[in-house]
Amino acid sequence: MVEKEANISFGSYLRFKRIQNELTVDKISEYTNISTDVIELIENEDHKNLPEEVFVKGFLRLYAKELGIDENEIVSKYYTNLTKYRNALKADISIIKYDKDFWKRIISIVLVFATLVYVSTQILFVTEDSETLDQTNVKITKKKEIKKEKNLLELKIKAIEDTWLKIIIDDQPHKEYTLSTGDSIVLKATKSYNVMIGSATSVVISFNGKPVATYGRTGQILNVVLP
Repeated sequence: MVEKEANISFGSYLRFKRIQNELTVDKISEYTNISTDVIELIENEDHKNLPEEVFVKGFLRLYAKELGIDENEIVSKYYTNLTKYRNALKADISIIKYDKDFWKRIISIVLVFATLVYVSTQILFVTEDSETLDQTNVKITKKKEIKKEKNLLELKIKAIEDTWLKIIIDDQPHKEYTLSTGDSIVLKATKSYNVMIGSATSVVISFNGKPVATYGRTGQILNVVLP
């Protein structure tokens, strides 16, 4: 049995021990102050959505201590699994990069060929009317840019203790930030923000100049969607 347990990855091992001790995810959350969302991410070994290593390591030690198992063993299992995940990710990125470079070369060749054909078969006429039209288009473009700038949504986040953030702006891929006490960031969006905060009490948020209330306890991951 010991030999089998030694080969179980960190998330599966914690889930196995939790069930063996007849404990629910909610009970572990209550005893450790780790949010149920983070506990599920840990048990599912979801490295993509887990917070920074330093926070995960702390959560693992609390979880292991509550189950009465070796904290260092769990942390070691976590790093073993994290290394495998990162190596697999690097391999995927290398394949994607190769494919992108290949298609970039193909597209460049096609564009050069199309440009040569266009230049050899077309005669360009420059008239005053076209110049006037160009100037009108420039003015319209500038007005649209000014209007767009006025409609931007501004989000300001200031850290009052060390923490981490995951932020999605306008449905774009998320970006991760690590803030120390006193650090602040200002972001712009056209539609919305989806902010995950490492600790509910670690930041002060303002949206378009107005404060945003946050609720939760220290160490609890908080998700805020604006507007």
